[in-house]
Amino acid sequence: MNTDLPNDNTRDVSDLVWGLDEISHLLGRTRRQTHFLLIGGHIPPARKLGGRWVVSKRALTAFFQNVC
Repeated sequence: MNTDLPNDNTRDVSDLVWGLDEISHLLGRTRRQTHFLLIGGHIPPARKLGGRWVVSKRALTAFFQNVC
Protein backbone atom coordinates (compact mmCIF):
# COMPACT_ATOMS: atom_id res chain seq x y z
CA MET A 1 0.00 0.00 0.00
CA ASN A 2 1.38 3.41 -0.98
CA THR A 3 1.07 5.88 1.90
CA ASP A 4 2.45 8.82 -0.11
CA LEU A 5 -0.86 9.47 -1.84
CA PRO A 6 -3.63 11.25 0.07
CA ASN A 7 -7.04 9.60 0.21
CA ASP A 8 -10.51 10.94 0.94
CA ASN A 9 -10.20 10.04 4.63
CA THR A 10 -7.09 12.17 5.17
CA ARG A 11 -7.75 15.62 6.56
CA ASP A 12 -5.50 18.50 5.54
CA VAL A 13 -3.58 19.52 8.68
CA SER A 14 -3.34 23.10 7.40
CA ASP A 15 -7.11 23.27 7.99
CA LEU A 16 -6.61 22.79 11.74
CA VAL A 17 -6.50 25.70 14.19
CA TRP A 18 -4.66 24.86 17.41
CA GLY A 19 -4.96 26.63 20.75
CA LEU A 20 -7.32 28.97 22.49
CA ASP A 21 -5.57 32.12 21.25
CA GLU A 22 -5.74 31.10 17.58
CA ILE A 23 -9.36 29.99 17.83
CA SER A 24 -10.21 33.29 19.58
CA HIS A 25 -8.57 35.21 16.77
CA LEU A 26 -10.45 33.20 14.15
CA LEU A 27 -13.78 33.84 15.90
CA GLY A 28 -13.07 37.50 16.58
CA ARG A 29 -13.78 37.04 20.29
CA THR A 30 -11.73 37.52 23.42
CA ARG A 31 -9.80 34.64 24.91
CA ARG A 32 -12.21 34.56 27.84
CA GLN A 33 -15.33 34.52 25.65
CA THR A 34 -13.90 31.76 23.49
CA HIS A 35 -12.90 29.68 26.52
CA PHE A 36 -16.44 29.97 27.89
CA LEU A 37 -17.89 28.81 24.55
CA LEU A 38 -15.46 25.90 24.28
CA ILE A 39 -15.80 24.52 27.80
CA GLY A 40 -19.58 24.90 27.62
CA GLY A 41 -19.73 22.77 24.49
CA HIS A 42 -21.20 25.61 22.43
CA ILE A 43 -18.76 24.97 19.57
CA PRO A 44 -19.25 21.24 18.86
CA PRO A 45 -16.57 20.87 16.15
CA ALA A 46 -13.85 21.84 18.67
CA ARG A 47 -12.07 19.14 20.65
CA LYS A 48 -9.47 19.17 23.37
CA LEU A 49 -6.48 17.01 22.47
CA GLY A 50 -3.42 16.73 24.67
CA GLY A 51 -4.56 19.69 26.74
CA ARG A 52 -4.99 21.98 23.72
CA TRP A 53 -8.12 22.96 21.85
CA VAL A 54 -8.22 22.16 18.15
CA VAL A 55 -10.83 22.81 15.49
CA SER A 56 -11.05 22.46 11.73
CA LYS A 57 -11.69 25.76 9.93
CA ARG A 58 -14.02 23.95 7.52
CA ALA A 59 -16.02 22.32 10.31
CA LEU A 60 -16.23 25.60 12.23
CA THR A 61 -17.46 27.48 9.15
CA ALA A 62 -20.05 24.78 8.41
CA PHE A 63 -21.22 24.83 12.02
CA PHE A 64 -21.79 28.58 12.05
CA GLN A 65 -23.46 28.54 8.61
CA ASN A 66 -25.97 26.03 9.92
CA VAL A 67 -26.55 27.91 13.20
CA CYS A 68 -27.06 31.38 11.73
